[in-house]
Amino acid sequence: MTDAWKLTQLLAGPGKRAIGGAAFAAFSLWAEVCPAQADVPVDLSWEAPEGCSQQVEVEQQIRMLVGTLGEAHQVSRLRVTGSIEPFNERYRLTLVIERKSTHGTRVIESDDCQSLGKAAAVVLGLLVRREISSGRELTESDISGQPELSKPPEAAKPIAAPRQPEIPPQPPPVARLRSWRAIVQGPKVSVDLWTLPRASIGVGLGAGIAHGAWRAFVTGGLWKSQSSTFSGFQPFQADFHRWSLESWLCRGARLNPFEIAPCALLAFDDVTARASGGGRVPRARSAAWLSVGGGISGYWHIDHNLSLVISGSGRIMTIRPQFLVEGFAGEDLAHKVPLGTFVSSLGFEWIF
Repeated sequence: MTDAWKLTQLLAGPGKRAIGGAAFAAFSLWAEVCPAQADVPVDLSWEAPEGCSQQVEVEQQIRMLVGTLGEAHQVSRLRVTGSIEPFNERYRLTLVIERKSTHGTRVIESDDCQSLGKAAAVVLGLLVRREISSGRELTESDISGQPELSKPPEAAKPIAAPRQPEIPPQPPPVARLRSWRAIVQGPKVSVDLWTLPRASIGVGLGAGIAHGAWRAFVTGGLWKSQSSTFSGFQPFQADFHRWSLESWLCRGARLNPFEIAPCALLAFDDVTARASGGGRVPRARSAAWLSVGGGISGYWHIDHNLSLVISGSGRIMTIRPQFLVEGFAGEDLAHKVPLGTFVSSLGFEWIF
């Protein structure tokens, strides 16, 4: 039974990540006696979701494991197609390996997609070293990790054959990685410090799309009405009603299971004010304006489809409307929109 096959079986079984990590660490210590070579005799094509090991990381780990190859430049490259995809709330690594006319497939599953990149590097590094040290081309048994049988009838199965069923040598299509996603944000609770005379609370709901690390979405908000009382020669009360729309563009940086995303935004606000009191004209005054700003959002990814989101943003008003109240003695100022404000929000994001 080959070393590569033994190591693959340890990494492939559920709950074996600790054993796989120990094997990788031991093999790395053995490989450090030789300096890494700039080139790797593996022609690698790699596909993996955001947050998983990417091609440059896998190639770097292979360089470390292979070490100085001596006459390895005379050995033709292995051609490898590797892909990681979500599978039953876990991750599955599929390696389709070719050596001239010899083909083989390795399949490994894990709860952690980062460990699958290391597993791929270990498997490929062992295959390269085996071919160099043995001085012969790799066989199908070497590539697939299956022990050779003394009798080759197709119906026979090795006694120590892996329990996991064989997967046809076909990498998953890129479309299955779902780079485009639909997102819904809400319910969301927001606090605005200065747009109205006092801090106001609102609720919102939004929708948009995500591609890779980018998000673009629009949210609508309805704010709690508030009243302000003014004293003087003709005391009065002003009632304010507000709704808003916000357009966000964010780019996230993933730190599993968290994500930080700087954002740019454009907001539209509509406020209506109505005065009441002795000698006041109860006529509604409305104003609408745009504001621009930026902020930052923090995501806690609870699972693949749900995240908790907290955000804060600063906004600058493009105009500063004034709300005037008419009375017998003329007009009184009820409120003037400030130059800027700060809004914080807490809610959920649903990913489809």
